[in-house]
Amino acid sequence: MKLGMNYRTHSGARIVSWKSASDPLLGSFAFGADPARPLQMIIWNGRAAGESAIYTAVVNTDDEIYASFTLPDGAPPMQYLMSYSGDVELQSWSNDSSKWVTFAKYPPRDCSTFNYCGAFGYCDSSSSTDAASSTCRCIEGFDPTSGVEWSNGNFSQGCRRKEPVRCADGFVGLPGMKMPDGYTFVPNRSFEECATGCIRDCSCVAYAYANLSSSAKKDSTRCLVWSGELIDMEKVAGSWGDFGETLYLRLAGAGRGPKTSAVKYALPVLLASIFILTTIFICVPKFKELAVKRLSTGSKQGIVEFRKKAWNLWNKGKAETMIDSSIVKSCILDEVLLCIHLALLCVQENHDDRPHMPKVVRILENGSKSLVAPNRPAYFDKRNTGIMEGGDSSNNSNNTVTLTVLEGR
Repeated sequence: MKLGMNYRTHSGARIVSWKSASDPLLGSFAFGADPARPLQMIIWNGRAAGESAIYTAVVNTDDEIYASFTLPDGAPPMQYLMSYSGDVELQSWSNDSSKWVTFAKYPPRDCSTFNYCGAFGYCDSSSSTDAASSTCRCIEGFDPTSGVEWSNGNFSQGCRRKEPVRCADGFVGLPGMKMPDGYTFVPNRSFEECATGCIRDCSCVAYAYANLSSSAKKDSTRCLVWSGELIDMEKVAGSWGDFGETLYLRLAGAGRGPKTSAVKYALPVLLASIFILTTIFICVPKFKELAVKRLSTGSKQGIVEFRKKAWNLWNKGKAETMIDSSIVKSCILDEVLLCIHLALLCVQENHDDRPHMPKVVRILENGSKSLVAPNRPAYFDKRNTGIMEGGDSSNNSNNTVTLTVLEGR
């Protein structure tokens, strides 16, 4: 069974409801691909539509795009049913009762109604399985447009920004979101290209990225960008029909706040050459003291030695020794080690080995268990992999490096 749309005819298969429980004539509701944005499925009630999640598992060819649903061998038959009341039901045949049994239904809650929470508002169903307890909230950096209407349960006016956004502002990641309506699909983009394109476009409000591994086309990427208002959002809990993804939102003050929020905020303009200093200073105050001490011993290569010290401790499996004793019990060790690991990757000697900043941001927000080991940092003494002490008698030249410290936007 497949549901989708033909690119040439702009039409496709739909599931249409009965007129009533006993009348098989065509009813008011239909379920199928959105002709304007075929990556999402919608439910029509006459002309009004309620949206499901944007599908991430699709078949996309030159002629058509569709979501295909198959069953493994031996599995009981399954079907989608468009009920006369406007619900899409996923049913499975029960041999015990000899009838179709509904085990999932969409839309399961009022928030699935199109734009239920208004512009820049979202339905939060992530913390509850009770449909009645789902509620509308404003996304970070926004307040209800009308506090009175919002408190009375009328969310149609949505939310407004607390502060005007500027082109220099950074992005925050909103995980577990159903993607808003009104997106523009940009093909043939990597994550870094998708992020950079939005960052450089001052009219771009948000972006999202996914790799559609099941696509039949060579281009399996899906870069979505938004300008203007974000509508029809939902924070999902992972039940059937919910495909939560990370939405990156341009927000006033993002990237310009305290350094302790580095894991949360995107830092697209942070110089890779000083990333090790900024990141480790956030996580490990003891290392900052070490750097100051080395710079005060008369060495003109203190910053270089700082990098070498970090890299050597990492290679010896002693990176955790850089954590100050005052926070070692309260910090999350995995997060600290991730910061150190990324910092060392960003100052590798070969610039081609260094990760792009959008990738760094994504890893800081979502974590990673497959990072490559860092190579030696730039300006490393190739003849001596040890740490140069203040009284080292080697005849190395005292190269100096001018660094400009930038605040991430």
